[in-house]
This record gives sequence, C-alpha cells and structure tokens, in this order.
Amino acid sequence: MALKEFELGHQEQLLEYRKAIDAHGLELEKLRMEDSKNARETQADRDKIEDPFIRRFTYFYAYIITILTFLFIFTAAFGPVFLDADIPEQSWRIIDTVVGFLLGVGLSAIIQFFFGSSSGSAKKSEAISNLLKDQASGQPSGNGGR
Repeated sequence: MALKEFELGHQEQLLEYRKAIDAHGLELEKLRMEDSKNARETQADRDKIEDPFIRRFTYFYAYIITILTFLFIFTAAFGPVFLDADIPEQSWRIIDTVVGFLLGVGLSAIIQFFFGSSSGSAKKSEAISNLLKDQASGQPSGNGGR
C-alpha cells in the first residue's frame, strides 16, 4: 500500500525519470547504429583498394579463424581415437573452455559480422521507432527504459 501511495505522490517525477531513461537508451542505440554504419563504410572503403590482399583481408581472416576452429574441434574430438592416446581430465576442461570460446566468441562474431543478428536488429529497430514516437509525443515508453 505504501508503494502505491509513493507512486501516486511522485508520479510526475517517475514519469520524468522514465523519459530520461528512454532518452538515454535511445542515445545509446543511436551510438551503436552509428558504430555499425562506420564499420560498414570502412568495409566498403576497403573493397575499393586495389591491393587484393588488403581488399580481401577480412574474408581471409574469417576463413582462417573458421578453419582453425573446426580443426581444433576435430582434433579434440577424434585425436585421441586416431592417436590412441589418453588425455588427462584437466586437459579436457581446458579443451572444453577453448571450444566454448571459439564457438561462442570467434565464430559467432564472424557470423554476426557477415550476416548480422536479424532477430536482435529487428527488436532494436522496433525499440528505436517506439522511443522516437514516445519522445515526439512527450510520453514515456512505459517500459521503464527496458
């Protein structure tokens, strides 16, 4: 009951706070979009360079990381079978960590760079348009900046 009274008594301040949170979220999203735009422009500028190695470096790098990742996974999975060797338990924990890092960071970054993250991008675009509409009307988004 006290929370309801507090909310009613300070409704104007809470609305201003939510508007500030929404404005901050909008500014952060604008910065992220600008950063992505700059990365795309840099890639487009790199594609104009005459040196084939520099022009294709991003692709070479992605190929190398992908191939090395799969070689590591293949070696970790099938190496003990083909080499007829026992790997200590501590080594398996390190292998698990490295595989998780390579898949979770390395390959996912490559996939997101080339193909984007469409689900996240769609949600961000929707959130930005809602924030812009709410800011134009002077109303908070109603989600508390989330």
